Amino acid sequence: KVRRVGPGAEEIAVDVRVVSATNRDLIKEVQNGNFRLDLYYRLAATSIYLPALKDRDGDIEYFIDEIFSRKCKEMGKATKKLSEEAKKQLLSYSWPGNVREFEWTLARSIVLSSGNEITATDMKRAIKVIELSTDALLDRPLGGEFKLDMVTAELEARYVQKALDQSDGKITQ
Repeated sequence: KVRRVGPGAEEIAVDVRVVSATNRDLIKEVQNGNFRLDLYYRLAATSIYLPALKDRDGDIEYFIDEIFSRKCKEMGKATKKLSEEAKKQLLSYSWPGNVREFEWTLARSIVLSSGNEITATDMKRAIKVIELSTDALLDRPLGGEFKLDMVTAELEARYVQKALDQSDGKITQ
C-alpha cells in the first residue's frame, strides 16, 4: 500500500514488481556501508548472475548471427552479410562495454560499410576502442569504485587490441 503525501491521504493498494540490475556486488556494498541492508533484502528476492560477454565465448557466435540479422532488418539492410574476417574480429575483441557495445558496433558496421559484405576494414572502423592513457589507467583513485580486476582486464584488453591492430586481426601472429 502507498499513501499520498499530505493530510488525510488514504492508502492505495498497488501490485508492483521491481526488476533491477547492477554491475556491483551488492553484498560487498552492504558490508562496506554503501548500500542499505533493508533495501538489499527487498530487492534480492531472486538474483540472477549474468557473466560479462567477454566471459561467454560460445555466446558471442550466437549473438553475431542473431543480433546482426536483427540490426540489418531494423535498418532496412537485410542483404548485408559479415565476412569471415569481420566475424573473427568480433570474436577476438574483449567487449568491455558488454552487449550494448556489441550491438552498437554491429549497427555502426552496417552503416559504415559501402557494399553488401562487411569487411574486416569496415569492422575495424566500427569497433570503437576507447584509449585510456596509461597514466589515467594507473592514476585512478583507490576508493570504493576501484576494482583491480577491472583495471587489469582493461589493461589486458588494450594490449590484446593493440596486438590485433598491429597484426591486421591475425590471432596467430
